[in-house]
Amino acid sequence: MRVKELCGDPGVCHRLRELGFCEYTEVCKLSHGSALICRTSGSKIVLSKRLAKNIIVEKVESENTNPQDHLVK
Repeated sequence: MRVKELCGDPGVCHRLRELGFCEYTEVCKLSHGSALICRTSGSKIVLSKRLAKNIIVEKVESENTNPQDHLVK
């Protein structure tokens, strides 16, 4: 997956970019439950579902996912 865009409050979007969730950055969802664990920019990051819903992702050519989706549904 790749980050297509960030939505929501500008302050939240800024913080997500600081954490490495910048537009066009590839991300990998490692697990989900009460929190979401992702790998991006060589780091593993834990996000709340509420925060992860601000990240809109798109399919990377080799993946079998929806062309555009939220990181968390």
